[in-house]
Amino acid sequence: MEARACFGQALGENDMIRYLSIIFVLLLSYILMGYFDAYRAEYQSNKGMGGLIAGSFPNALSVILGCLLIILAFGAEKFPQNVSLYTLGLICYEVLQIYSSSQTFDEWDVLITLVFYVGALFFYFAITRLSREVSNQSER
Repeated sequence: MEARACFGQALGENDMIRYLSIIFVLLLSYILMGYFDAYRAEYQSNKGMGGLIAGSFPNALSVILGCLLIILAFGAEKFPQNVSLYTLGLICYEVLQIYSSSQTFDEWDVLITLVFYVGALFFYFAITRLSREVSNQSER
């Protein structure tokens, strides 16, 4: 029996694996954030590096999991463009918090988001280059 998408198209095995992977990443992020929130207040009370990491961990996790979801949902062909738009959305959301009633804007969150964005692009281009070199060597 084959699974069907919402418009009646048959899903292939690769589509099913992709959708199950997306569900797994979403569940993992939910579990990690729930676990982290239980200890977040304790870590944020530190004024050192531990407090900074605890305060910015959700932003770092959102970039990492967002990159995984982008690759799973859209593939790696347009990863730099997609992750750039995603990161721009995260930064806009953070800046718009200045105008919210809670006013929870934190410049460290913007910095951590940018650092992990640059890291994601670095790994993408490093892996792309490495895979090209491997394929070029195997063609010889």
